[in-house]
Amino acid sequence: MLRSLRIENFVLIRGADLVFGPRLNAVTGETGAGKTILAQAIGLLLGAPGDAGYLGPGASEAYVEADFDLPQGILDDEELATLAELRPEEETGLADLALEPGIYDLDRHLIPARKQDPEHWHYDVRFVVRAGEDEAFVVSEESHALAWRPVREIADDPAIDESVRRLARKWLARKS
Repeated sequence: MLRSLRIENFVLIRGADLVFGPRLNAVTGETGAGKTILAQAIGLLLGAPGDAGYLGPGASEAYVEADFDLPQGILDDEELATLAELRPEEETGLADLALEPGIYDLDRHLIPARKQDPEHWHYDVRFVVRAGEDEAFVVSEESHALAWRPVREIADDPAIDESVRRLARKWLARKS
């Protein structure tokens, strides 16, 4: 549930702090009152691509922040873990995988602009999935740069995305 929303320099909203009640909340108003702007701000929080047109007049940056209440145990939900089991086989051909129970890591990282998609934030829920020692992967259109690499090598390689390097360092710390 969305508990609060803070917006700065977003389209026509210079600054707004909204607090929502525990039950139904309705956003109403005449045409041009800002309902769509609020929806766009919430969309950004949920992963919609941003746009330079979202910057308020004279602003060099905009800010959107929210506070959510998550249902108790949602991050422990078996259905969430089931999603983690789906992608590896679909993208890599790895079929004999073992999923460790529980979420291993939560991450938020910036995705650079590509073609028509502007730079935006991406959120990952990460699990530990173990492959058998003789597991061979299949290169596909979605996973064209697969390789088995030592975790230490990943942690130390500055060419690798920082969120992946942080995950590797976390794994190494767990093992020590």
